[in-house]
Amino acid sequence: MANDDHLRCISLCNDCSEICLECIKFEQRGSEFSEQIMKLCADICNACADECEKFSDEHDHCRECAEACRRCAEACMAY
Repeated sequence: MANDDHLRCISLCNDCSEICLECIKFEQRGSEFSEQIMKLCADICNACADECEKFSDEHDHCRECAEACRRCAEACMAY
């Protein structure tokens, strides 16, 4: 089981994956709210990256997650 220090990280990773899936759905159907959901996605991805970076020295998967989240946030902001 994860220690308390990792619980926020795990929660943000879940939030990040969920909002990314929602972005895809909004974009695929041409929603008028795509821009707003992309902005929210970027905010969540950056928060996830910030948290994962705290553990990147201990865990390669946290470093990889942080890097992927930063790329996703950049893509969402370019929308």
